[in-house]
Amino acid sequence: MRGLLCVTLLSVPEHLAMERELNLLALAKGKQRFVFLYDEKSKGKLLQILRQYVADPEIEFTEEDARALAARAGLLPRAVCERLGLPCAPEPPDENL
Repeated sequence: MRGLLCVTLLSVPEHLAMERELNLLALAKGKQRFVFLYDEKSKGKLLQILRQYVADPEIEFTEEDARALAARAGLLPRAVCERLGLPCAPEPPDENL
């Protein structure tokens, strides 16, 4: 079986790419590699892509994979992550310090 590499770049126009902070999510699963580059404004689109990957029978991408990546991206509330035993997104820094 050949490996699969999925790279998804969401909503970052070339002329703005250096002006915005990009986030990277990656998952290595067997011979498959999933890499997502996105900015904060693209989190909704990221969730849509994760759902599409779960629904695609040709990609070995499970609901558990989607939940884990969504949790890391901060798309799930901390309480849900903790209840499911998923890694939570880091707390944002306290800007008052």
